[in-house]
Amino acid sequence: MAKFKSIQDWLSTKPGKEEQDKVLTLIHRGETSRVRKELYEKEGYLRKLQALANHFRKLDLKLPDSEYKLIEKTKTEIAELKKGLPDTSKYSPRKKKEELAANPQE
Repeated sequence: MAKFKSIQDWLSTKPGKEEQDKVLTLIHRGETSRVRKELYEKEGYLRKLQALANHFRKLDLKLPDSEYKLIEKTKTEIAELKKGLPDTSKYSPRKKKEELAANPQE
């Protein structure tokens, strides 16, 4: 298989519809996994920030304003990353369990 420097170079060779679909699916999967990885890292960072805020509250200390701003900024970044991901709610394990529980009664 030939190597191309950009998608435009590859498209200039006029690949077939099936080949285009395969390549675009691979690109989409790679990008989705990259975004998910970044999302998981940010969510972990947010949990650490929130744990810090909870420790401050338990000690009756005031959390610095810069930390509040950092928490809010991280929350907005997480929301933006979630917008770019495909909807996976149809694959939730809860729905599968509910469907399995409903089938014997029918």
